[in-house]
Amino acid sequence: MGILDPTRGGWHVRVTLGQRPARLFADQAGAIIDEAAREAVALGSLRIWPEMARRVPTGASGALAASVLPSAPVGALGTYTADVGPTGAPAMYAYWADQGRGPGGMPPEQPIAYWAQARLGTSDPAVVYAIRRKIAQRGTTGSRFVDRTVSEAGPDVARAMAALVRLRATTI
Repeated sequence: MGILDPTRGGWHVRVTLGQRPARLFADQAGAIIDEAAREAVALGSLRIWPEMARRVPTGASGALAASVLPSAPVGALGTYTADVGPTGAPAMYAYWADQGRGPGGMPPEQPIAYWAQARLGTSDPAVVYAIRRKIAQRGTTGSRFVDRTVSEAGPDVARAMAALVRLRATTI
């Protein structure tokens, strides 16, 4: 019911909840917050997606960057997750592109031959062998695109997610 209270700036509504309405309100509020959490995760994954795709090494074909996609949020009761990252066949290469590899065994021939053809214009077996041998001796340096995405874009994405949850909470 509306009341007139000059100390509160005039006409306003005062809401008082008893025990039973408070339980109903809590159930509705929980559903709103739960939906807000799902929306925030979806927003976060859609915001982080282009940031990660921008930082992924292009490689020989650009397939790794093109394969970066967000998943739909999954979960329940206010706890949701969504993955963003390379999908399909390029996902197998993503770890090595991100983390690099130490010296040791030779990498597989086919991906190196593909890279040599795309970047050097040759797939000569001697050239491919030389590249594989050099990688086996020295290893490779990873691009750290996952860490860079999180450290550079993560704070802005987290703020956007928090703002969405706050906005939805004001509708309760």
